[in-house]
Amino acid sequence: MSWWTRAQQWREAHPQVSDAVLAALILLLGPTGQPNPENGQATPLTPPVVLLLVVACAALVVRRRAPVVVWLVTLTTAAASVALLEGPAPAIVATMVAVYTIATLRRPCTAVLAAIATPLVLIGTYVTVSSMPWLNEATYTLAAVSAMACAIGFAVKGNRAVLAAAEERARVAEQTRDEEAQRRVTEERLRIARELHDVVAHHIAVINVQSGVARHLIES
Repeated sequence: MSWWTRAQQWREAHPQVSDAVLAALILLLGPTGQPNPENGQATPLTPPVVLLLVVACAALVVRRRAPVVVWLVTLTTAAASVALLEGPAPAIVATMVAVYTIATLRRPCTAVLAAIATPLVLIGTYVTVSSMPWLNEATYTLAAVSAMACAIGFAVKGNRAVLAAAEERARVAEQTRDEEAQRRVTEERLRIARELHDVVAHHIAVINVQSGVARHLIES
């Protein structure tokens, strides 16, 4: 078994730990600063925006237990961050992770609604605070990223379903082989029992014949 397989098994056995690691990575990379569209340099985040990012990342730790609630929390924090920064915010990354989680764990219609509502809310907030038109570069970017997160979630969900079906078929095949082996063992035991019964019955019949002959010979 390779180290990658062991790592996958450990991650599947401890999902909340991997979620906490993902949240920590987003939290560590987020406060490095947002690029300024004018000069391309990073603009430091304000304490309220960092606090909102902490809340969004903390919600990701339980994203598998309550994906819809986590999505609502991350979307709210992301919208508030966009309003404070009047532009892109690091909490948006957490929201996209939440959209991906809904796509992997909930019904497709729920995931599609989340993927559509996310850019609408964020762009609506951005347009409100910055007086930008609805159709701008941020609109296309957020819509594309949200759709991509949903599509990746669907792909992962389908892959998991295929793997689960394959494992179920393998389990059924193994169970069938065991049942077939047990059936053959039972049939062999019955055959041996029948043969032993026939042999014993034959010997008893011979003994009866010999005893009858002996009775007549003893009288003479």
